[in-house]
Amino acid sequence: MTVSSHLYYNTNHWIKTALVLVNTLNFFLTANIQAQAPPLPINSKKKTDLVKLSTDFLVALKNKNSTTKFEKTLEDIKILEIENQLNTDDKKRVFWINIYNTYFQKLAINPNIEKENIYKIEAIRIANQRWSLNNIEHGILRKQEKNLNKNFLKNLTVEKVDYHIHFALNCGAESCPPIPYLSLEENKIQLENALNNFLKKDTVIDKKNKVIHITKLFEWFKDDFENEENIKKILGNSLKLRLKNYTLKFKEYSWKSKLRNFKENTFI
Repeated sequence: MTVSSHLYYNTNHWIKTALVLVNTLNFFLTANIQAQAPPLPINSKKKTDLVKLSTDFLVALKNKNSTTKFEKTLEDIKILEIENQLNTDDKKRVFWINIYNTYFQKLAINPNIEKENIYKIEAIRIANQRWSLNNIEHGILRKQEKNLNKNFLKNLTVEKVDYHIHFALNCGAESCPPIPYLSLEENKIQLENALNNFLKKDTVIDKKNKVIHITKLFEWFKDDFENEENIKKILGNSLKLRLKNYTLKFKEYSWKSKLRNFKENTFI
């Protein structure tokens, strides 16, 4: 063996030996780090966005798709999770209006539920609790004490009652406002549009006799609208009219069934 060959052999031998040692050291270091690292939680799941779920739930119903997965998620969610996620009035309104409108449509076609009991029957299951439509509309969204008949409900109410809700909640009747699609990002515009579109379509103005015929929603929920002066202000802003000298008259309300009355061009 020549000198150069001998040097080549020895150099190559030591390089291979060094690589073996390095790989061995890396193996033990990696094993040690993995042994010390805390195990990942077995039930680690991505948190459900409840506001988005409510809109997806409504869209699925509108599109006649299965809603089972949404109902199961809502049933299994914890009350504390609802409180933590719905931490602003905007989030509460979007979520609960979507939930109300979706469940009304489902309850209305349930043959085991009588029409006169549809608002008070506790047939909605959320967070392993039984809820009624009244709990949602008059309890959470309107803060009426008699509909906050369960302790957990009181932590879910809005801070401030917003009269716009009355033009977004649908009761399945011909005179009800249509069902809007509400998203968190645009809910204020969507609720204002719901109010304006409904009033422009539903209100009858008699300019000759200075009488304006309006929905009974203003009569039934007059406390939410404060007073007649404020009702005229709301109407005036919506209809672009000065109504100071007008007399208000409430129209007859048609309870003829009109299910699946979804607002046009608001669903994806």
